[in-house]
Amino acid sequence: MLLTQAMCFFNRLNKIKISYTLLFFHNSEKQKVNLIKNHIHVTERCQSSTLSPVKKNNRYPLTIGGLLLMLIPLTTFGLGTWQVKRKKWKEELIGMLKARTSAPPLITLPEDISELEDLEFRKFVVKGRYDHNNEVFIGPRSCLVDGGTPESGELISMSGKESYGYLVITPFVLSSTGQRILINRGWIKTKLKPQIKRPESLIQGEQTVVGVVRLKEKKTKFMPSNDPGKKLWFYRDIEEIATVTHSLPVFLDATKESSIPGIISAGQTQINLRNEHLSYIITWYSLSAATAFMWFRRYLLHR
Repeated sequence: MLLTQAMCFFNRLNKIKISYTLLFFHNSEKQKVNLIKNHIHVTERCQSSTLSPVKKNNRYPLTIGGLLLMLIPLTTFGLGTWQVKRKKWKEELIGMLKARTSAPPLITLPEDISELEDLEFRKFVVKGRYDHNNEVFIGPRSCLVDGGTPESGELISMSGKESYGYLVITPFVLSSTGQRILINRGWIKTKLKPQIKRPESLIQGEQTVVGVVRLKEKKTKFMPSNDPGKKLWFYRDIEEIATVTHSLPVFLDATKESSIPGIISAGQTQINLRNEHLSYIITWYSLSAATAFMWFRRYLLHR
């Protein structure tokens, strides 16, 4: 800018010089033409420098819309932070499940069954006999292996109705008190629901069973209602099953040691939970960083 002003100042002086020379000195025509050309050239440079537009700021004006766009990085950052808390909660839950299921089984059920609310996934040893005449079913369900994944090798080879099965829930009469509780004996194929097709499962006499305490399941929005008349439940409603089978609302999942090969697969307690919160954390924080950079670049920085 200072250079441009200096050029214009000297251009004015040059104009005065030319006028003075043309008036008071006898110059040749060639000299006069050269003086005029030089004046025109300097004048054009001065005008082009003076009239050239000043570079404008390329930032967008910060409007209400811009402020609303700022909610995108803020929201995604909040979701990432929420997933950090969820990850911590899930890890603590998995640790609790492993600790409880690996702890030595307790020998005696509490007299106050409400105490079982704080003992889910703890193991108990019970002695008694099965009441096969009042068994019911929960399903259809997939067969779990090692407390987590479906038995893929077996299920892939199945087709139609054999691709799923049912959990056999049988009342268990305790030898110590004569009271009845509920035992989830395990998973069977659909074709084995009729007892006549699995006589080996109708074991008699006193049995010692190690079971894992389970609580009531929540019914999902699209899950059909249970059908007690057909002895069929779609979710674990312990109170309702206990009422129909005249049992206490105590529900134990028999451990895999109670399995009957080829008939009943016990150990159907799901303890292997998915923990994908780290990938969610990376996703949300990455989106937050990217959208925040775009916002600052658009509204606060030169592009």
